[in-house]
Amino acid sequence: MGCPPRQAVTLPTTFKKRYCEYRGCCRICAVFMKGSVVMSGPAVFGKNPYVAKSDVTGRVVAVLRGVTDQRGLYLTAFRSRAVPAGDIHELMITDEDCDVETTVNRVALIAFFEVLNGGVVLLDDAVTIGERVIGTVVGFDETHMPNHQNICLSGERRDGESIEIGVGDPVRISRG
Repeated sequence: MGCPPRQAVTLPTTFKKRYCEYRGCCRICAVFMKGSVVMSGPAVFGKNPYVAKSDVTGRVVAVLRGVTDQRGLYLTAFRSRAVPAGDIHELMITDEDCDVETTVNRVALIAFFEVLNGGVVLLDDAVTIGERVIGTVVGFDETHMPNHQNICLSGERRDGESIEIGVGDPVRISRG
């Protein structure tokens, strides 16, 4: 059947309108931008509208090896991402100072994990694998979407092999 035609929306002239198509042609989201500040969703409610949230839990399905200074990982402007149960996402870590809408080059690959209990992942959430806190969430890269999302952490730049992560290890993403 295809997508319905996009409806014209009247906005103040200071806004630019950008459309992205996410996970197929029938999920169109409009992102309104004013300068470099995203004016979509919770952003209009202040820095942190999240009162409480459940932990996202999962298990490692693939341990990764690799460290680079040339990754070119672009962190999106979003401070949260929903991760449904059953999705598989990639964890990687950097020791660079970074922020949303920046490019990160110094990266170590950690693991792919399957989400068992879905929820919302926020910037500054703590990521624990097994009993060890690996790092905190600093951003999201959508290079490989809809296959998987890269969740970038801040911490010690060591790969999954060197920190002895194992397939089946529990993953927990919780408020930092």
